[in-house]
Amino acid sequence: MPTPDVTFATDRSSVTAHVADDLPAAGHRILTEAGFTRPHPGSPYTLSSPDAHRDAARATYLLRAGGLTISHAHGSPAPQAGPAVPDVAFGRHPEHGIVAATDTDDTLGLVPDTLRRFGFRHHPEREIYLPPRSDDEGLRAAAQATRALQALGYAVAAAPGLTMAPPAMQAVAEAADTLTAERDNLAELADTRDAADVLDAALDEQTGALPQLGRLLEEVAAWCRALPPELRTEVEEPLEDLSFDVARLRTDLGQVQHALARMSTVVAVHRPAGPVRTQAARTSVRHTGLILHSPAPAAVSGGPA
Repeated sequence: MPTPDVTFATDRSSVTAHVADDLPAAGHRILTEAGFTRPHPGSPYTLSSPDAHRDAARATYLLRAGGLTISHAHGSPAPQAGPAVPDVAFGRHPEHGIVAATDTDDTLGLVPDTLRRFGFRHHPEREIYLPPRSDDEGLRAAAQATRALQALGYAVAAAPGLTMAPPAMQAVAEAADTLTAERDNLAELADTRDAADVLDAALDEQTGALPQLGRLLEEVAAWCRALPPELRTEVEEPLEDLSFDVARLRTDLGQVQHALARMSTVVAVHRPAGPVRTQAARTSVRHTGLILHSPAPAAVSGGPA
């Protein structure tokens, strides 16, 4: 099995990150910006703070968004796909709606922090995680938390009969997650062509947020056609207007993207900027791994020598 780029080890109050010798500079930057430090190059990174597990979870998400491989050591083998007992299970509670249960009682660590990030609240007496306020929010939060936990290497299960968010909703949520990662990356960019590439997260025909939103509106409109005529008229016109607005936004944003790509200009950024990207980077940027193709800062604290 290939050596992972970053291996996290956690305890109740700190997180340690062991990194591969060839970890890209952008990977070091993500760790240091999350608060990890190390005494000298070659030693593991450590993070000790009240929010260590939350910050480590965010760093893990960004590292994976950049195409890096992550593993976890908890004093036992890292979680594997398909164990007999999942790390997290979602189900429908007759009183509370969509709830989550974990395989341990520990309320600290990557799993509890990930659940809290998406709005789940721990119920100490029942030892479950309660959902956001409405059932729709619970479905959406469960879908988002499932993707995040699986990306962290954990096994997730849904109780039989649990209706998860429809595929179109999940696709929009995934696109929104990509937009979040690209927004975090945007502050580091100095080249207008890189900024144009960031907009792929919104415009890509297969994975972009706007095309996915357009398809979701189409599915909602198709579903609403089954409504009685006197009710259908209340939603038909707003849905048509929204579809038109999304199409116009795609066109306008596409024009901005093309303009940025044509400029081929390097601009000053507020944060320390690295060298202008190489020709190889110019021709190989993919928005799903854009973090690794962006210019790294000229000097990264704790980064490679």
